[in-house]
Amino acid sequence: MTKGQGSKVAIFDQGIEVNHPDLIDNIVNLGYDVETNTTPNVVRGPHGTACAGIVGADENNIGIIGVAPESQIIPVSINLTFYNTPEQIANGFMWAYLNGADIISNSWGGFDTSYVMETALQKALTEGRNGKGAVVVFAAGNYNYNGVEECLRYPGCSLPDILVVGATSPCGERKSLSSCDGEFWWASCFGERLDIMAPGVLIPTTDLLGIYGYNYLNGSQDTLEYSNYDYIRYFNGTSSACPHVAGVAALMLSVNPELSVGQVCEILETTATKIKGDVYQYLTDNVHCHGTWNEQMGYGLVNAHKAVLKAAYYQIFGTSSLSYCNPVQQYTVGTAYNELLDNVSFLWQSSSNIQIISNNNSESVLIQPNGYGEGWLQCKVFHGGDSCVLWKPILLYDTLYNNHSVQGNDSILDTALVVGTMIVNPSSILTIRGKLYLTSSARLIVNPGGKLIVDGGILTSACPGEMWQGIEVVGDRTKHQTAANQGTVILRNGATIENAVCGIRTGLREDNTQYLTTGGIVKADTATFRNCAMDVMFLPYADEVMAGIQNNNVSHFNNCLFTVNSANHFAGTGCARDTRVSLWDVCGVKFNGCVFRDSTTGPLNSTRAIHAEDAGFYVKSYCTAAPNQYTDCQCPSAYATRSAFSGFTTAVEADMSLYHNGITIDEALFTNNGTGVFIQGMDYPEVTRCMFDLSSFPPTSVSAMGLRLDACTGYKVEQDTFHRNTYSDIYDGYGIWLSGSGPDNNLLYRNRFDNLNKAVRISGVNGGKGTGLQCTCNAFTGDDYDIYVAPSSLIASGQGSASSGADNTFLFTVTSSFHHAGTQTIDYYHSSNLTGPHAPISPSSNVSVRNRAAANSCASTLCDNGIVSKTPPAGLVSLKAACDSLIQIFENENYAEVLADPTGDTYNATTLAAAQSTWAAIREAEQALQGQTQRAIRYLLNDTVVDLYAVAAWLALSPGITSRYQETEIASSLGLSNSSMLLDIATLYVSTPEEQDEHDNYMDFNLLRKQLSTLSDGRVNWPAAMPTQVAELQRIAEANTGRSSAMAKGVLCFFFDICYEEDGGETRGHLVETFHGTSIQNGTDGGLLVYPNPTNGMLYVALSNAEESIDRIVIANLTGREVAAFAGPDERIDVTALPAGIYLITVTTASGNPFSGKFVKTNGM
Repeated sequence: MTKGQGSKVAIFDQGIEVNHPDLIDNIVNLGYDVETNTTPNVVRGPHGTACAGIVGADENNIGIIGVAPESQIIPVSINLTFYNTPEQIANGFMWAYLNGADIISNSWGGFDTSYVMETALQKALTEGRNGKGAVVVFAAGNYNYNGVEECLRYPGCSLPDILVVGATSPCGERKSLSSCDGEFWWASCFGERLDIMAPGVLIPTTDLLGIYGYNYLNGSQDTLEYSNYDYIRYFNGTSSACPHVAGVAALMLSVNPELSVGQVCEILETTATKIKGDVYQYLTDNVHCHGTWNEQMGYGLVNAHKAVLKAAYYQIFGTSSLSYCNPVQQYTVGTAYNELLDNVSFLWQSSSNIQIISNNNSESVLIQPNGYGEGWLQCKVFHGGDSCVLWKPILLYDTLYNNHSVQGNDSILDTALVVGTMIVNPSSILTIRGKLYLTSSARLIVNPGGKLIVDGGILTSACPGEMWQGIEVVGDRTKHQTAANQGTVILRNGATIENAVCGIRTGLREDNTQYLTTGGIVKADTATFRNCAMDVMFLPYADEVMAGIQNNNVSHFNNCLFTVNSANHFAGTGCARDTRVSLWDVCGVKFNGCVFRDSTTGPLNSTRAIHAEDAGFYVKSYCTAAPNQYTDCQCPSAYATRSAFSGFTTAVEADMSLYHNGITIDEALFTNNGTGVFIQGMDYPEVTRCMFDLSSFPPTSVSAMGLRLDACTGYKVEQDTFHRNTYSDIYDGYGIWLSGSGPDNNLLYRNRFDNLNKAVRISGVNGGKGTGLQCTCNAFTGDDYDIYVAPSSLIASGQGSASSGADNTFLFTVTSSFHHAGTQTIDYYHSSNLTGPHAPISPSSNVSVRNRAAANSCASTLCDNGIVSKTPPAGLVSLKAACDSLIQIFENENYAEVLADPTGDTYNATTLAAAQSTWAAIREAEQALQGQTQRAIRYLLNDTVVDLYAVAAWLALSPGITSRYQETEIASSLGLSNSSMLLDIATLYVSTPEEQDEHDNYMDFNLLRKQLSTLSDGRVNWPAAMPTQVAELQRIAEANTGRSSAMAKGVLCFFFDICYEEDGGETRGHLVETFHGTSIQNGTDGGLLVYPNPTNGMLYVALSNAEESIDRIVIANLTGREVAAFAGPDERIDVTALPAGIYLITVTTASGNPFSGKFVKTNGM
C-alpha cells in the first residue's frame, strides 16, 4: 500500500546517528540541536537512534525495517536529563514544523507545566503542514512502582490534539509491573488523556554504531541480543511505542497528505483494535468521541493496515443532504491523491430513510430518499483481510408534510418539506422557527380562527428555479376583523418568505369571483419578502361597523423588507416581477419604515412597489418612540426610520374608481425610480416630507419623476424635496407632474426642487373662475423651468394675492421660473419686504409679476394637533348659507353679464362695483369653505374608523362641481341611488362643452360601475368585466375628458394590464407598457389602424404610412401567447374562430418596423 514515501518525521530526542546504514539514506538534513540553537543535531545517547529506527529504518537487507521505511527523518536533539529550558524545547518544536516536519515524535516527558512550551506545540498543531497541522505524538510515560501508573507525562498530556501512546506487552495487555513479559521494573502510564497503544517490549531497532549504544557487550548481556553492535533487540518502554504510532502516521500521510491533524487522530483512534476485551471494558463517554475507550488501553492497539486503508479511503464524496428536487444522487468513496488499491472491495449500507438503488459493491453508489429526517450512508472498504468503515451523515428534511392539516398547536423548529397543501384549521396555531422547503404546488392555507406565526423562520422554494404558491390567509368577508373571525398571519424576528408566486394573499385562490373569503389579517414586524412574483395581495374587504362606517384594516408591516434581486426564479417559471404589494378595495393598511427594493436588470416589464385600486393605506416612518396622539407627525424625527423605495418603474401607484379612502405617504425616501408616486383619480391624498432623489432611474424608465397627480383634488403636498444632483438635459427630470385637478382650490406648498428640467409641470384644467391650483412658498434652485404650464391648460389666474404673496423663491433658473405655454393670463404676487429672490426669473409674457403683496408667513401646516369634528361647526354651516345667498344674488342680478363686459356702457359703475364685490365675497367664502372641508375630509378618511356619513356632511359644505361628483360616489358607497344627483349636476353645474363631455363620460363610467356591482355586498367586481365592457372602459379612458377617464385608466391598468403611458405628447417616464412581454403602444403616430373594433368576424388592418407594407400579422391573448398569425400583404383577416375577448395585434412591416394595438372580439352580429 505504502512505505511512507513523502512523509517527514522529526525525532525529538537525544540525537540520531545520521551515518547508521539503516538510517543514512532517510535522514533529510543534519537536523537541529536545541542547546546550541543550530545545526547539526548532537548525539547525547542511543535513545534517539533507537526511536528513529522504529520509524524509518531503511529496507536495505542490512538490519531491520522501520514502520515507514521510505519516510524521511529529521533529527532534533535535546538533553533527556531535564537540563534543557522550556524555551529551548519550544524553539525545537518551532524549528521542526517550520522546517517541514509532518510528524513530531517525542519519546520523553516529565517537564513542569510551561506556557511557552504549550504555545509552541499549539502552533505546530495548527500552523504545521501549511495549516493542516503537524501530527505530534508523545509517549505516555513509564513508572517503576505501583500507585502512580495513571499519571501521564507532561507535556504529552497538555493539549487535546496530541496523540498520547501507551505500551503493550507481547501478550496484548497494558505493560504493567506484573504483565507477561517479565520486565517487572517498569509499567506504562495511563489516564484520561491516553489515546492509543503500541508494542513496547523487546522491540528490535537501530543502535549507536560500535560499542557506544545499548548493545555494547556483543550479545553477552542477553543470549538473544544481536551480535552486531549497531542494533538492539530489547528496546522497550513507551519510548518504543511512540515511534510505532509516528511511523503509522507517516504511512497515512503518504497516501493522503491532505489529512488534517484532527483527521489523522480520528482515523488512528477509530481503526484501533480493541484487544483484551475480556480484561478491559471499552465504553463510550462524553469526552472520547471516536468510539469506545478504556482508561488503560485508550482506543486500543494501533492497526497500521486499517489506518492506512481508511486514510486512503477516508471520505465518502457526495452532498450532505438529499433534495426533493434531485432525489437520485451519486456517492463515491476514494481518495483524491492515489489510484485505487488492487483487490479492494466495497459494501454500502444506509439508514432506513435512504434507499440504495444501484452499484452496491463498487466504489460508487446511487441513492434516493425513502423518508425524512437525519440519515446516514456507510461504506465498508475491504482489503487484505481487513476493513475500515466510512460513514457519512445525510440530512433529509427533518419532517415531511404531505397535504397536512394542523389541529391544535404545532411547531416546526428545524427543516421540513411541504408537498401539496398545509392547512391551519380554526382554533389552531402553527409556529415556524425553522426552514420550510415548499414544492411548486405547495400552499399554506390559514383558515378563519387559525393562526400562522413565522418567528424567524424561512419559507422558500424546495427546488432550484421553482416557485411555490404562497400563503392564503382566509377570512369571512361578512364578519369583523378579529382573530376569532379571520385567519391571521404573524411574521416577526426576521421571518422570510421567498420565491413564492404570491407571498401572502388575503383569500383563497379558488375564491376569484365573489371574494367571500377575504378579510384575513397580516401583521409583519422585521420580516423579509424576497424574490416573490408578488409579495402581498389584499383583496376586497370592508370591516363595516354599520352601513357607511368602516374600521381600518388591522394589517400592518413594520420595518419590513420587500426585495427582488438577480437570484430570483422568474426566468424558469414564467413568472414576471410586477407588484410587491397589491391593494384592492381595502382601507388603512400600514407600512411603517419598510424598504422596497428592485435590483434586477430585466426583463424590462414595468414594476411597482405598491399598487392600489380603491384602497387606503399609510406609508410612514417606523417609530421607536411612543407616538404622540392626534397629530399627523406622530414620531419625533430622531426616532424615525423612513420607508424607502428604489428601482421601480413606479414606486407607489394609487387609482380610484369609486370608494373614497385615505392615502398618506409621509417621510418616505424615493431613489432610482422612474416615478416615485403616481395617484390617479383619487381625492384627498397626502404626500408630505418625502425625499425624491431623481438623480437616476431604473432601466424600465426613460426619465425620472417624483410625484404624479392625475385628476386628483383636495391633496396635501407639503415639505417634499425633489432633487437631482446636477442639472442635465440628457434625460428629463420632473419634480411634480400635475394634471386635471379641476377648478378646486389646491395648493403645492413649501416644497423644494433642485436641478430639474421641469420642477412643476401642469397640464389640463386645474383652475376655474378665480379658483384653482396655486404654488406658494416653494423653493426652486437650478431648474430649467421651475413652474411650467402646458398649452391649453388652466391654473388659478391669481398666484398669491395682494394680501398674501405666493412667495416662492427662485435661484439659478436656466430658462424660466414661471412659463405658461397657453393663452391664460396670470397675476403673480410676491412680497417686496422679504429678503431672497422671490421674483420669477424670465417669466413668460402672459405672467404679470406684482411685487407689492403682503408677506406670506409660509408657516408649516404639518403636525396639526387639531381634532376634526365629524359634524361641521355651526359657523361653517352659516358661511355656506351666506355663500349660497351671495350666489343667488349674483344669479338674480345677472352679475355674470356685468363682469363679462366691465368696460362697456351697459352697466353703470355702481352696478359694476356691486358685481365685483359680490364675486369677490363668493370667491372668498368658497375658498374658506373648500380649505376647511378639504382638511376635514382628509382627516376623516385617515381616521381609524372611516365614517362616510361624516364625509358626506362635510362635502355638502364644499362648493364646486367636483364635490358634487364626490357626493354621488359617497352615495353609491352607501348603497344609495345617485341618479338624481347626477342629473342635478348636469342641470346646475355643467356650463361648458368640455364639462358636458366629462359629464357624459362620467355617466358612462357610472353605468359600468352599476353593471359590475355584483359582489355579495354590492361592491364593484371589476375583474368580472366582459370583453365589451373592457372595450367601453378603453373608450372612456381614451376620451381624455377628465376624472372619469383617469378612473377608467386606473381600472384598466390594475385589473387588465392595459396601462396608458402618454400625456400631452410627453412620456410619463416609463418604457412602453407590456402585456407579459408583448409590447403595446397607445397613440403611436397613428401608425396602426384596426377596424371595426369590436369585431365579430372580419378585421381590417391598415398602416398610416402608405410607403410601408405588411409582412406579417400576429395575434396574441393577454398572456402574450400567440393564437393566430397571418402573412402579408393582405390587410383583411378573418378572426371569426377566435373566442370572445381582448387581443393584442402586432404588425411587422416589410422593412422590419413593428406596430402594435388591441381589438375586442365579440360573438354577436
